Amino acid sequence: MKNKGFTITEVIIVMVIFSVFVLGMIYLLNTYISKVDRNIKILDAINRMTQAGELVTQYLIKATGNATSISIDESGTEVTFDIVLAGNKIKANLTVVNDKLIRYAEADQTINLSIDNVDVKFDFKYKNPPRLPIVVTISTPNPMNKDATLSIEYELYPPGIR
Repeated sequence: MKNKGFTITEVIIVMVIFSVFVLGMIYLLNTYISKVDRNIKILDAINRMTQAGELVTQYLIKATGNATSISIDESGTEVTFDIVLAGNKIKANLTVVNDKLIRYAEADQTINLSIDNVDVKFDFKYKNPPRLPIVVTISTPNPMNKDATLSIEYELYPPGIR
């Protein structure tokens, strides 16, 4: 009578082949997941910088008057400009408090604007004499390389400035 079934050797060989296949799949999946995680971190950093840039732009476009009415402090963390509010020209400013907060002030009103782990700096593109455009540089640590930073630079010509 002939035995039907597998010998122990055949079962062991099949299990070894199956385990090598499973180990290969686990390695490929871990590699894929780590690449996806790095890409998500990069996209998050770019998103945070873009949101901060849009926030700063939203307030800087309120500037009006002539180009000499805009001033930027030496540290590059505060920009002062004129705006027209109810027919009156008043001073307004944007001040970078830290990597999580920008403060906008006009007349007797102050608004705290939240940003998320980004550094914001203001400067003029042309230094002597200072002239437009305003250069806004937004940077954050690079999630792929701890010794590097990612940055986005905006050049702004506020529409009310002549």
